[in-house]
Amino acid sequence: LVAVTVDDAGVITSCIIDAVQAKISFDAAGAITTDLTAPVQTKNELGEGYGMKAWGGAKYEWNEQAASFAAYVTGKTVDEVAGIAVSEGKPADADLAASVTISIGDFQSLIAKAFE
Repeated sequence: LVAVTVDDAGVITSCIIDAVQAKISFDAAGAITTDLTAPVQTKNELGEGYGMKAWGGAKYEWNEQAASFAAYVTGKTVDEVAGIAVSEGKPADADLAASVTISIGDFQSLIAKAFE
């Protein structure tokens, strides 16, 4: 999910990015064992609970990286966002790469779709 606001010149004035990664478990017979009535938290809601730092050794959690990317694209046009240099899917710009170590292609695509 991405939400952006833009000014009359097409410059992003605000941006927020979030996602859901729901987990569903099955038993040996193929029946769902997950409580489907339980609320599913977004990655922003999970924050530290998402576990990138704890389990993956990341410097920043997903929500922190998404917020850093959102801040980075604020003040840019959709074409400038599409033109952000990547290396193996990750930001090539040293300033952005300092706080965003995850692949950004989906973020760029979501922002492009928001402008359609």
